[in-house]
Amino acid sequence: MRMAALLLRLALVGTPAVAVQDAAAQTETAQAQSQAPTPQADVDIDVNRGGGAWYTSPVWLAIGGIALVLLVLIIAMAARGGGGTTIVRE
Repeated sequence: MRMAALLLRLALVGTPAVAVQDAAAQTETAQAQSQAPTPQADVDIDVNRGGGAWYTSPVWLAIGGIALVLLVLIIAMAARGGGGTTIVRE
């Protein structure tokens, strides 16, 4: 890769000294970048799943909603009566 860049610069610039100087500068820059200290990342992963109060859980909210609907249906059916006493005559 470096040789191809050197040959390309040589063809574009025309003088080998300029191309060699450019290639040397690029090599020094690449070495300086590779030797630069990498910053340390402070990673803190918290896997504590406390969850909070039980009544904020979606499962318990769904169970409570179903129980409320069933309670309203039972009260509505009881309020309507349902027919009372049936007398059968023969």
